[in-house]
Amino acid sequence: AKPGLSWLTKHVKNLGFGDDERDDDGSGAADDDDEVAAAAADRLAGFGGLLSRKLRDEADEATEEANRKMAGARLAAAEKRKAEDKNWRDTQAKREDLPAHGMRREVLECIENGRASVVSGATGCGKTTQVPQYVFENAVRLGRGGECSVIITQPRRLSAIAVAERVAQERCERIGDTVGYSIRLESRQSSNTRLLFCTTGILLRRLQSDPDLRGVSHVIVDEVHERDLLSDFLLVILRRLAARREDFRLVAMSATVNAELFKGYFERVVPGECGCVEIPGRTFPVAEYRLEDAIEATGYVCEPDSEFALGADGKPQGGGGGGRTFNPLSGGGARRSKAMAAVYDSLARTAEMGDITEETRAMYPGYSDNTLRCLQTVDEEKINMELIEMLVQLIADEYEDGAILIFLPGMAEIRGLHERLASSLDDVEKRFILIPLHSTLSSEEQRLTFSKPPPGVRKVVMATNIAETSITIDDVVFVIDSGRVRETQYDPASRMSSLVTAWCSRASSRQRRGRAGRVREG
Repeated sequence: AKPGLSWLTKHVKNLGFGDDERDDDGSGAADDDDEVAAAAADRLAGFGGLLSRKLRDEADEATEEANRKMAGARLAAAEKRKAEDKNWRDTQAKREDLPAHGMRREVLECIENGRASVVSGATGCGKTTQVPQYVFENAVRLGRGGECSVIITQPRRLSAIAVAERVAQERCERIGDTVGYSIRLESRQSSNTRLLFCTTGILLRRLQSDPDLRGVSHVIVDEVHERDLLSDFLLVILRRLAARREDFRLVAMSATVNAELFKGYFERVVPGECGCVEIPGRTFPVAEYRLEDAIEATGYVCEPDSEFALGADGKPQGGGGGGRTFNPLSGGGARRSKAMAAVYDSLARTAEMGDITEETRAMYPGYSDNTLRCLQTVDEEKINMELIEMLVQLIADEYEDGAILIFLPGMAEIRGLHERLASSLDDVEKRFILIPLHSTLSSEEQRLTFSKPPPGVRKVVMATNIAETSITIDDVVFVIDSGRVRETQYDPASRMSSLVTAWCSRASSRQRRGRAGRVREG
C-alpha cells in the first residue's frame, strides 16, 4: 500500500467501502489504495456538499459579525468626532431642552426590558424625533452600534420625510447617511443607515420578502392611535415577530394612545411584560375659540337662503349665467302647487330663524342677537367657506404675524377654498402665500409647507389630516379646524365601503389644536 493513503485505506475498509472492487485472488493489490480512495470519494460526494454549505454559512456569519464590529467602531468614532463640533453641541443643548430628555433613562429601560413596549407623550414632548435617537445612541455607547437598526413607521409620506430630515439635521448629518427615509417611489438610504423612517406600506412590503426582518433590532410604530387596516395588520405581524425573536424590540408610540389597551394586546402573545412609559408634554398656551366666537368676531351673517344654511341644497344661490332659467312657478297643476308649498315653507322657516329661542339664549349667553340668529341658521354639517374666508381676513388685518393652518376634509374643499381666497382677499399676491397640502402632491411640493415667507407676507396652509401629526410647521400660530375628515367606512347593509366625510375624533382634534402651540403661543 502507498504510505500516503494507508490511513485512508484502513478506515474505508472498516466502513465497508471498496470491497467490491477487489479480485478474489487478491490481484490488483497495487491499485488497491487508489480504488478504495475513488470509491470513498464517490460515496462521500454528497456529504461534501453539505459540508461546503455549512462552511459557507459559517463564513458568512463570521463576515457579518466582523462587519457589525467594524460598523460599531466606525459609529463610535464618528460620535466622538461630533463632540468637537460647535454645531453639534448647540444642537444637543436644544435637544436637552425637550421634555423627552428628562425621561431618557426610563424610556430606554422600558424598551430594553421587554420585547414590546408602549411610549406615550403629549404633543410637543419630542418623542417622535428623540426616542429613535436615544435607542441608537445607547447602542453606540455600549459598543453595539453595528447591531442596531431601527425602523420607524409614519402614517403619511410627508411626516416620514419631514421627521427624517429633522433628525438628520439634529445629528449634523446629510439625509441618507445614518438617518434615511423610504416612501413609495422615493428613497434616501444607504448601507450606513441605522434610523430609517418609512410609511406603513413600505414596511409591510418588506415583511413580504423578509418575514423575520433580519438585521433589524427595533421597530417603532409612531402615531399608533391612527387606526386603519394597514396599521392594524402591521401590529398583528410585528406582535408575532416579537414573540419569535428574543433580540427584537417593538415600540408603539403616540400622543393620545390608550396604553393599557395596547399593553394587554401585546401581552396576549409576546412573552414577558409589556412596559409603559409616559413623557410629559411642553406645549405653549393655545387660546381656543368655538364657532360662536368666530361668528361674533367676524360679524358673519348666514342668510336663510344661503348655501350654508339649514335646509339648503348645498348649491350656490343666484344661478349660473347665460343658460336658460327654470321657473318652478311656471306651468300649472301639481307642479305649481308643490312649488308654492315649498316657497311658503321657506318663508315660514325664515320667520322662525329670525326669532331667537330661549334654548339658544340659554346655551350661548353673552353673545349678540346676530350671532344667536346665525347659530340657529347655519348648518354645522357643511364646510362654511364664507366664514373661513372672513376669519383669514380678520387674522390678517388685526393679529400679529404668523402662519395660518386650515384643516379641511379633502382635496375638493382645499381647491375650492384656494380659489375663493385667491379671488377675494385684499392684496392677495402681496400679502399672502396660499399653499395647498394633501397626499397627491409630490414631495417637493409638500416641502413648500415648511418654507419661511418674506417679511410682511402671511402664509396660509390649507391641509387635510396629513398635517395633523408628527410634522411641525415652525411659524404656525393660528389653526382653523373644520372638524371634518374624509375616511373610508364600511356599510354592513350594502356590504360595501365608501369614502365619506365625517366628524374627526377627539384625539384628532387635540392633535390639530396642538399644531398651534408647538413653538410659540397660538
